[in-house]
Amino acid sequence: VSREFLLSEISKDSKFRDFIKKIRKPVQSRKFDPDSLVQGKIRFMTREELNRSGPVQVFGVQERILFLGFFDLSRIYIDEMNGMAIFEMNWLGGGTCGYHKMILLYRDGDIWQIGEQIWLGVY
Repeated sequence: VSREFLLSEISKDSKFRDFIKKIRKPVQSRKFDPDSLVQGKIRFMTREELNRSGPVQVFGVQERILFLGFFDLSRIYIDEMNGMAIFEMNWLGGGTCGYHKMILLYRDGDIWQIGEQIWLGVY
């Protein structure tokens, strides 16, 4: 996604404009264990598990397992000093259901909040 496109999708007075203009290269992200994200009876699947599970996935409950779709997250670009970050997210719910967007975050004290979302595609 080009910097010019991102800038064209946010307002001229957005607090993220200077941040986007300065982006040069991604900050290395750390790997994490998807099992650390377990909520209730929802389990996250690694890309390797997904690849082994077969070519077709159906959104919803299948064999007592809730399938919410596939999430693909980019590395996170961070401006630690100004408390801003941006990353790309792709979600596929199965079939022709999903979206692709950039998510802009800001730090509010010790907590990161979603500031703006830039839609790149809906399918």
